[in-house]
Amino acid sequence: MDISQLCQFLLNTDQLELGYLVIEEDEIRLGVEGSAQCAACPQCEHESTALHSHYLRYPRDLTWAERPVVVELKVKRFFCHNPACSKRTFAEQFPDFVLRYARKTERVLRKQQRVGANVCARIAEQLLVGDRIGISDTTINRMLRQLPDPPENPIRVLGVDDWAKRKRQRYGTILVDLERGRVVDLLADRTAECLVPWLVRHPEVEIVSRDRSLTYAEAIRQGASNAIQVADRWHLLHNASEALLKILQQEESLIQKHLNPIPQPVPRSEILSLPANAAERLTAAEERRKQRIETAQQLHQRGCSQKSIARQIRVHPKTVSRYLHGRSPKARRHRTRRLLDPFRPYLLQRWNEGCSNATNSFAKSRRRVMQAVPPLYGLPYNRCAQPTRCLVRQRCSYRMPLHHRARCGP
Repeated sequence: MDISQLCQFLLNTDQLELGYLVIEEDEIRLGVEGSAQCAACPQCEHESTALHSHYLRYPRDLTWAERPVVVELKVKRFFCHNPACSKRTFAEQFPDFVLRYARKTERVLRKQQRVGANVCARIAEQLLVGDRIGISDTTINRMLRQLPDPPENPIRVLGVDDWAKRKRQRYGTILVDLERGRVVDLLADRTAECLVPWLVRHPEVEIVSRDRSLTYAEAIRQGASNAIQVADRWHLLHNASEALLKILQQEESLIQKHLNPIPQPVPRSEILSLPANAAERLTAAEERRKQRIETAQQLHQRGCSQKSIARQIRVHPKTVSRYLHGRSPKARRHRTRRLLDPFRPYLLQRWNEGCSNATNSFAKSRRRVMQAVPPLYGLPYNRCAQPTRCLVRQRCSYRMPLHHRARCGP
């Protein structure tokens, strides 16, 4: 393989000649120049062989074996002898390798466009950094916006759905070519007035897949009357799952009855007596507390101090003191006293007497409290005294009115 073939193989162009190639540890330096001895003026297209001068360009190329490539491109400048042309000099161009005024080769540009079109700009930026191609996400977005629109192919199967610009506030309409899996257009609103003109401009649409929106149904009937309307698969599955969930919620009690049948009552003769230690069974937390108590007592018998025991079993020294004084591992179980407990027998009595009016029962219970609470504080009963409930600790407290305070003193 000679030098010209090597240059064509490495740079993928026959417009350049390889001058030198230096391979170092951290980079590869490449010197190339144009192979043509003449060039055409870009304005009048008149060919010239009169050499004016030359200059160097350093476009960025793809990496070779994970090493950055420094390309030193020697560009010739020619005279333009056409008297009708306004240009006096011009530089030769290499459209297959690097464009005019470009700072990167065509191969780098195509790779950036390919990566940026398949992933988002931020991920594309991170992927290109691994290939020694530094570029920001903003530049990738600007580069993609400059790409020409793809050719419009006739759309036979169209998908119509809404999309949220801002959820529950602003919505638009998305149109998808379902045969190619490509977004065709985005409309500013999800009304029929926006969709009808678009369908009129595309009479080739034969099938339209949509949700159950009446707005889209009416717009399709107006803009594409010959098109067949079908329900899209996602909405069918979504509506079917919602209907199934509603049925299961309505029949939850019956399902639970079949899944967890009620056990049959055991005959009295077959009931076994509970073991003697059934009341002494400990929970998992109480078992762990029991082990800590036994460990603390064993260490104390060996002569360890309470602080050293606390460090070993990882508890507070005061907790160790309680362990050494024979504290039971069983947790104290308190029954919460409710506000209704003192009046439960009276309310049950009223209910059995036939009084099912909650307002009357509450008024009579209130009078009973007003008569019972003041003697606890040594105060005479007065209708002005109103009992108040303290919901913080769930106890019934009495608040003395201001006129009582004035008479009784501080």
